[in-house]
Amino acid sequence: MVWRASYRTLIAKDLALPDLRAADHRAIPDFTILVGGMSFHAYREMAIWKRLILSESLWDQCVQAIILESPTAEDLRLADAMVPRSERARTLVCNDPDLQWWGLLQLERPEQSFAAVVASNQARIMIKGVPTEDAWDAFLAELKREN
Repeated sequence: MVWRASYRTLIAKDLALPDLRAADHRAIPDFTILVGGMSFHAYREMAIWKRLILSESLWDQCVQAIILESPTAEDLRLADAMVPRSERARTLVCNDPDLQWWGLLQLERPEQSFAAVVASNQARIMIKGVPTEDAWDAFLAELKREN
């Protein structure tokens, strides 16, 4: 038997989001699909979201964010090594010096990811964790409502 830690997938709606800027000063677009995590360990789970988004031909609206308290030069080198070149323009290594995102997300483990439909610094829907079928359906419904 293969053992794997589990945690809940949580859905929240209409959340005000803290400012999010990349270490290289890029900002997220006014309307976007935001897929992220609070460590590089979340990148594997972020890939599940990416595959679902690609399956709906929505990748052009997506930004990936790895949110760290205070990214170092080594963190930026690690991101360059991990992220395929084709995805680098859509991937941000972000600062969270006041831990506002950490407080908002309250992820259960560093490997946990999140996805949100973001419009004007508001998450119309935010899903924390691996997308279940119900969570993905809710996410798509909200995304289609916004477009």
